Amino acid sequence: PKLADITGARVRVGRGGGMRMFGGGESPIEVEVYGYDLAAAASLAESISSIIEEIPGTANVQMGIEERRPEYAMNIDRRKAGALGLTARDISSQLQAYMLGRTVGFFRTGEDEHPIVVRLREEDRSSIMQVENLPVLSSAGQVIPLKSVADIYPSAGPVSISRYNQRRRTTVSADYFGRDLAGISRQIEDTINDEIILPEGFSVRMGGDVQQQRESFFWLALALLGAIVLVYMVMASQFESLLDPFIVLFTIPMSFIGVIWMLFFTGTSLSIISIIGIIMLTGIVVNNSIVLVDYINLLRARGLALNEAVAAAGRKRLRPVLMTALTTILAMTPMALGLGEGAELSYPIARSLIGGLIAATFLTLLVIPVIYTIFESRIKRKEETL
Repeated sequence: PKLADITGARVRVGRGGGMRMFGGGESPIEVEVYGYDLAAAASLAESISSIIEEIPGTANVQMGIEERRPEYAMNIDRRKAGALGLTARDISSQLQAYMLGRTVGFFRTGEDEHPIVVRLREEDRSSIMQVENLPVLSSAGQVIPLKSVADIYPSAGPVSISRYNQRRRTTVSADYFGRDLAGISRQIEDTINDEIILPEGFSVRMGGDVQQQRESFFWLALALLGAIVLVYMVMASQFESLLDPFIVLFTIPMSFIGVIWMLFFTGTSLSIISIIGIIMLTGIVVNNSIVLVDYINLLRARGLALNEAVAAAGRKRLRPVLMTALTTILAMTPMALGLGEGAELSYPIARSLIGGLIAATFLTLLVIPVIYTIFESRIKRKEETL
């Protein structure tokens, strides 16, 4: 092949003194292979691709390795080059000037400026034999042919090399259908860990939407924890007690029961949007418990016994609790139906809120009085014992 076909290529010198001349959207499922050896990475990617194709629910499996492009590789004999006062950098820079040219100045015409590039004529660099006989100037002023210090041979190299965090990366991507992304990604990871032994220096991890989803779940979990802490701090300052806010917080896990059942019956997946609805629940479902516990404390302060105060508060606060919950549930119902364009971005939140409110409302009226009675009874017995 003639070198004129690859004169638009770039020149790169590797660590070992070899020089190469070569030309120059995320999927939902991506498996990232990290390793320096390109051949081993390609073989590993093919194995992973075969595994993904066998997993139900995956489609359009593709490897991020493009077909290798023909090129000429050059290995420099460092011993001979060193004896002549040459380095790999000296040789590569001179060869680059011959093949690609070197800017030696600029030519101005009015306000325009044009670079002056000097390089060999195409007929002087069109064959590998001509390249091997190109003169190389040493630091001592000695001129020698290139083939005296380097071997040039046909090879094949990658079109591009992807890196992440300074590590070479090869990706295997795929789409999914009929299953949730989290379930498919877990099956892919388990199968890779069971069937593939990674070569030394290689690692594999999930990327694409899977990685983004896991990072989002992590930060949303922190947001949920922070919301619970802030709610507790506000209630503790208002109740002037550490026990009563703790009792009220039992409403939050009880609301999760309703969220799970609502998402299950409506066929809604537990997504980032539905988790946002769960975080919103932490500040909504405690309202009814606050109303109930606060009224119980008020009745006890007026002289009623513990059991009488709990029973009376349950009867008198039943209507306010139901009114508060029903207004929110009915207001969120049109959004939960998922009608109209863009509804997929809103109905998971509405369904999470409705399911959590329904469960929390009934369990607040039944469970919170029981928990309050148990805690207060134990505190009263301890005080009597002391």
